[in-house]
Amino acid sequence: DLTSLVTVTAEMARVNEGKVCWDCHRETPHGAVRSLSAAPHAMVERLPTAVPSWLQWLFGTPER
Repeated sequence: DLTSLVTVTAEMARVNEGKVCWDCHRETPHGAVRSLSAAPHAMVERLPTAVPSWLQWLFGTPER
């Protein structure tokens, strides 16, 4: 079972029976490094507007 090969608990790390994630992965997405899925210039589909058509008409903005 692959899960048992990679499972490391904090207790195991305390008694030097394994490493916790941050022993190898020092740069986490919480700091300066972003995840691979958070590329700064990634092409993303634009979401449709949430403004109802009657409100767009009221302000004279064209529908998209």
